[in-house]
Amino acid sequence: MANEFIGKGGLVTLGAYGTGVDINVTKWTITHTSEKHDVTAMSTAAAPYYKTFLGGINSWSGTVEGFTSSGVVPDETALDNTPAGAPASVTFSDGNHDFVGKIHLSEITYENDANSVTTFTANFIGEGALSIA
Repeated sequence: MANEFIGKGGLVTLGAYGTGVDINVTKWTITHTSEKHDVTAMSTAAAPYYKTFLGGINSWSGTVEGFTSSGVVPDETALDNTPAGAPASVTFSDGNHDFVGKIHLSEITYENDANSVTTFTANFIGEGALSIA
């Protein structure tokens, strides 16, 4: 039986300016992408024909969802306004593994409902490699 990891043990820690800030996260998603380049050449070989690919550049991006509270309102300053546009350090944890890298905020949306707390959704792009430990 495979190990299952429950999200309630998760945490996201932002390290903007070298200081760790835990934010009120309810969900996070990371997507790793590996570009592929079609290098299929014409052929006189008999059918069937198959495509051929070469690997390209890897990248990663994702989304963080959570809620705001006194003193915890993620914004461009907290997430991405580091000196000279440098990326913010971040650690995503599922309670068993840490996903560590550097991110740039690409979009943040706030939602306010009369029957709930103010929530946010922050989209980011990763810079460099994402390490998993």
